[in-house]
Amino acid sequence: MTAPELLPCPFCGCTTIVQARAGVACYYNVCDWCGSEGPAEYPDSDTPQGWNVRTPSPEVAALIAEARREDAKLLLDAYKGVLVLMRILNKAGLVAGASAADQISKRIVDAHPEFPGMASLRALKEETP
Repeated sequence: MTAPELLPCPFCGCTTIVQARAGVACYYNVCDWCGSEGPAEYPDSDTPQGWNVRTPSPEVAALIAEARREDAKLLLDAYKGVLVLMRILNKAGLVAGASAADQISKRIVDAHPEFPGMASLRALKEETP
């Protein structure tokens, strides 16, 4: 029997869902980003996975959408700050520091591909000398 593909977290949208043991014969799914937990499930069950059938209430969905917008703004600000730091370090000839800032900028982009505006962040990065 093949396990069904897990849907993204209904609360934060993260696609990295991990399984944790809930006992000898069952497990539960956990969102790697926000820590949301699904109900206990049994590997040999043919019923739909509880993780895939959960949805947030409209109120929670609105709060999540607002939090995502705010997170995207903060992420963009942090990314721009790292790019400014990288430019300053490059101009000062501090290659190791500029390289570290470059690695941080790459981690920001790689860790958050689901955020709106990631394509524009990549373009902004390419414009940085």
